[in-house]
Amino acid sequence: MNRAKMKKAVGCIVTMGLTIFLICGLSNVLERKIANIKYTHFFEEEEDFDVLFFGTSHMKYGILPMELWHDYGIVSYNLGTNLQLLPTTYWQMENVLEYTSPKLVVIDCFFLTSTGNISTSAHDSFDGIPFSKTKLDALSDLIGDGENGYTYGEFLWNYSIFHNRWNELEEKDFKNTVTDTKGGEYMIEIESGPGLEPVPRDNKLEEDTSAVIYLQKMIEDCQKRGIEVLLVYMPVLAWEESPMEANRVYEIAEQYGVNYVNFLDMDIIHYGADCSDDNHMNLAGTRKVTDYLGQYIMEHYDIADQRGNEAFADWDLDYEAYKESVNADRANYESLDYYMLYLHHNDYLIFVEMNNHAILNDDYYCGLFESLGVNPDKITDDTDFLVIQDAGKKVDYFEKFRESENNITSDLGTIQIFASESGTYGAYLNGEELFAVTPEQSQNPEIRIVVVDKSTKEVTDQSCFSKRTDADRHGAVRTYMKE
Repeated sequence: MNRAKMKKAVGCIVTMGLTIFLICGLSNVLERKIANIKYTHFFEEEEDFDVLFFGTSHMKYGILPMELWHDYGIVSYNLGTNLQLLPTTYWQMENVLEYTSPKLVVIDCFFLTSTGNISTSAHDSFDGIPFSKTKLDALSDLIGDGENGYTYGEFLWNYSIFHNRWNELEEKDFKNTVTDTKGGEYMIEIESGPGLEPVPRDNKLEEDTSAVIYLQKMIEDCQKRGIEVLLVYMPVLAWEESPMEANRVYEIAEQYGVNYVNFLDMDIIHYGADCSDDNHMNLAGTRKVTDYLGQYIMEHYDIADQRGNEAFADWDLDYEAYKESVNADRANYESLDYYMLYLHHNDYLIFVEMNNHAILNDDYYCGLFESLGVNPDKITDDTDFLVIQDAGKKVDYFEKFRESENNITSDLGTIQIFASESGTYGAYLNGEELFAVTPEQSQNPEIRIVVVDKSTKEVTDQSCFSKRTDADRHGAVRTYMKE
């Protein structure tokens, strides 16, 4: 080959290389990042997960693995995905079980009435999973002959469908936005409602939909592998089909001898305060359901408390980062209602000075206090101080607290509420000051909330709120705002 031809050949090779490099770079920028964010830390974990959570957005926004770690030492991952149908969930499970061997799989049974196999969320389920025969088998089963509108190409090379996202690009598309929450997320919105009316147990979904069939396949495959299964139906505010779907799951659970937790039949969340919309919980509801399932799992399954295990030492660091992120989020909200959603945590001692009882005449705000364990019937005209422990499991009520010293028992010891002649007041724990409010700080706000972290015994936040119709930083018009 003469020099001219060689130069031309080299030029072609370089051009092809640059083209491939450019396309790969553009593909990384243009592709939706949901799947990468979802799976990054799943594949980075070297040890097996003990518990995996599967399902729809109800599961995604319903379980917080970092809270399960902190409270129970459960090593888990939340693989819930928006709008995910159960046939897709089945194949998602088949793929991820090639990378980890859990002791327990928890399956969200929402969408049991669905007769479809695949939805627009399938990219969120599969784009983050490496290519394998099982992934090909999943696509073959879910896409079939392509009559449902999906193609193999879009899953094997997603640049083919994401190449026109130029107008959708945001700052997060150009940088790493992965946060280690082990797949769980939460919402900060509030939707009030009465909840769904219960229906008789025999009023159930009768049809063996594709969702029913693939749920059964999930259970059967887990049992073949020696993996225990827990079926759950997450809380829903207003999905008409839910009671009938949930009732059918009792039959399936009995058929396979597995446990089933139907939150529609339980008084776990407050439907006037713990939902973000018709279908999802907000942070308050998510923490309640997470805590309940954490207790349930530890009581019913042989799942080890891995806290203190050197193999998972980095999980403590991940939790601290998660905790800081949640606290930073809380600081972004100036309205009392959204602020209160962050207070549902077992680690907090919450002190509430209440100088305006009119707030409890508003059903919306009364529901938020009830969600935190406060019983309005125990509040008199003289009640001016509350101490809330363990996410509302214990609440102490005080009348004219400045006129007398009050002692409270807690799992940390004795809490003493004090008020001095100078006007300073606050709380001691076992004789040591927890917090103090000086006359300069006081000004008798309508509502003052002091949040103490039980683990560090430090004040993590002190905020005052007054009635003032205003817009928060996110543009929503609220009633009680930070002073």
